[in-house]
Amino acid sequence: MVEDGLLLARGLVYKQEKFFLNLDAKQVNNPHLLMVGESGSGKTTLMLKAIMEMYLKGKTIFLIDFHGDMRIDGENYIKYTPRNSPFGVNPFELEIDEDCGGVNIQAEVITVMLNQYFMDNKLGKKQINILKQLIIDTYKINGIVDENISTWSNEIPRMEDLGNLVTYIKKILSTGIPCNKRLLEESIENIKKYLPKELAKEAKESIQKIEKTIDVIEIDENKNKFEEIDTNYYLSSSVKRVFEGLYVYLEDIVKMTIFNGEKPKIIKGINRLDFSAFTQVNKPLIAKFLAEFTAQKLFRASMLRGQYSKLGKEDSKFDRVLVFDESKLALPHGAEKSNPYNIMNRLCTESRKYGLALFLASQRIEHYSDEILSNIFTKIILKVKANNYKSIAKLLGVKEDFVSDTFNRTDGRPAIIETNGNKHSYLIENF
Repeated sequence: MVEDGLLLARGLVYKQEKFFLNLDAKQVNNPHLLMVGESGSGKTTLMLKAIMEMYLKGKTIFLIDFHGDMRIDGENYIKYTPRNSPFGVNPFELEIDEDCGGVNIQAEVITVMLNQYFMDNKLGKKQINILKQLIIDTYKINGIVDENISTWSNEIPRMEDLGNLVTYIKKILSTGIPCNKRLLEESIENIKKYLPKELAKEAKESIQKIEKTIDVIEIDENKNKFEEIDTNYYLSSSVKRVFEGLYVYLEDIVKMTIFNGEKPKIIKGINRLDFSAFTQVNKPLIAKFLAEFTAQKLFRASMLRGQYSKLGKEDSKFDRVLVFDESKLALPHGAEKSNPYNIMNRLCTESRKYGLALFLASQRIEHYSDEILSNIFTKIILKVKANNYKSIAKLLGVKEDFVSDTFNRTDGRPAIIETNGNKHSYLIENF
């Protein structure tokens, strides 16, 4: 590699060999970086050095910290907590994009997200459809509808708005009576219209009393909003039967402080998003949700601004870096490993076009999908346990003896670095 950038390592056999980290170099196919190394191998220290190099080059960094130990001087520290979280996320944020945005698409995204991370994928098809309709109606009570793109820039709802709507629907289901003035008036008109003539005279006085009562009903702000909702959908017998089970989940979700905290301010520099409070109290799925939400939002924002090569920044390949230290929690596993639409796989295959680089660190090579491994240009393999030599050798396409000889050296911190198929043994510089 050209002697330009951060000197990371020197040749293990030939000391004059040097490895410089310069992800903007012409010969670098993509700016993604992958690190593997057991605990104590120096992986975190090396990652912090790479992050600082990106900062000095004017990149904006989003550091996902699952353990709370990645502090960097001058960082913008953003901490999320299970209780009284100072910061939060709003899943109702819309992309103002006629092709890829809008209410219906975002309602689908929110529905999948809530079911996956907060309901353990326990919702049935009917409950999923009801939840999606609730989300669409939550947008509607805020004046945002899918068919009118000019409404998409209205003030977006928050999770508490969904909670208010769910409470309102539950009240309707428990009483069987619409809770807003307009529907009450419509009901009276229907009674008058279809009441048999022989009963009309007798009922006239009672109807007039009801109409006078309606005239003096005090309607609060929420009820006025709800007048636009088609409550007949929720009153149907098939919906009523399954709504209660859905309500039990939503009652807790809408109160979570991560949905009601302040939106964090992002700086052009190092932004550390600390999700460690959730992993410490055994709520890793919420930490994973926050990480995926951040990744999805950053990827979509990068896509919407267009291809990076057309933004007039000829001296660089990227200006944003998304970093996952100890990324096992965020990486796809099981069937998701081979899903090309999983956000981690998409980032590796598509994000470079939009000026977004992905940095990943983990203890085992098996944590990464084939999609990730085949689409990251720079891989740094730090010292690993002997029972991992075979998988490392298979990944790199080298003999197991090469891996063993490298990591059995005791004269420094050995590493194998691969760039676009070229593999060499190095000694990491002392940082």
